[in-house]
Amino acid sequence: MPSFTYTSQDEIERLTNYMPIIVRSGSVTDWERKFCASVISRTRSGNSQPTEKQIAIMHRIVNKFQADTAGTPDADDDWINVGQGRPDADDAFDIIEQEQPT
Repeated sequence: MPSFTYTSQDEIERLTNYMPIIVRSGSVTDWERKFCASVISRTRSGNSQPTEKQIAIMHRIVNKFQADTAGTPDADDDWINVGQGRPDADDAFDIIEQEQPT
């Protein structure tokens, strides 16, 4: 029998709140950055809740980000320090596209 887990809406929101910061960080792979941008796009458009597998990936990426930025002052406030609001999904994809080699 398969096991099912339940992730609270508060936990999903907590993880989702990290996605814009992670998209702008240098501590993730290109795949992780695109995954986070995709999560932003889906959650902002209200199309779907992440699956448990996606939530597990979000946990892994957030934990990696937290470990990489531990001890860094204001690591969670980087979006404030650059004088901009949190990026929306289009901003996240624009950031990714700007970083692609031409």
